[in-house]
Amino acid sequence: ERRRKEISYWEQLKGRDLELEVAKLLRLTTRLDIEVTKSSGDEGLDLLGYRNGSLALVCQVKGWAKLVGQPIVREFLGSSQKYSSEVQRILIGTGGFSDPAIRFANEHQIDLLTAQDLVRLAQDSNSNTGTTAFETQTVGPKIGKPCPCKSGLKYEKCCGSPMIRTLLGD
Repeated sequence: ERRRKEISYWEQLKGRDLELEVAKLLRLTTRLDIEVTKSSGDEGLDLLGYRNGSLALVCQVKGWAKLVGQPIVREFLGSSQKYSSEVQRILIGTGGFSDPAIRFANEHQIDLLTAQDLVRLAQDSNSNTGTTAFETQTVGPKIGKPCPCKSGLKYEKCCGSPMIRTLLGD
């Protein structure tokens, strides 16, 4: 849908509506069966992704205008630790993440997605060319250089992100 390609769309969604839209997007862009957990008693996990019947992804979604801080990332890690280390952990914060949250997530193999990342995934889901901006990691620029997709971000924070490549099954 065209709206999914706009940051303002993702930023205005809250709560269950955001969870449902993220689930739709992940169904379109991954090879996973995405389950939306019940609203209460979900232990802080909003989405579960299965590959061939096995859990492959756990996700928490925060539709906040403010930055998600390290305490929330730490809580998410605690909620997701009961699952195998092979399970991909994704925390979505539409308003972004604080520097301490990013450092903590990197130390604990938690992938962080912002509204900008959701827009990039939505753009990829509707690509008619058969190739995507995310595939440029094999021929893309070095770390620290601008991303070729012209997002304004550095390559490693955009199309070169290991999380984006993992989500798309590259």
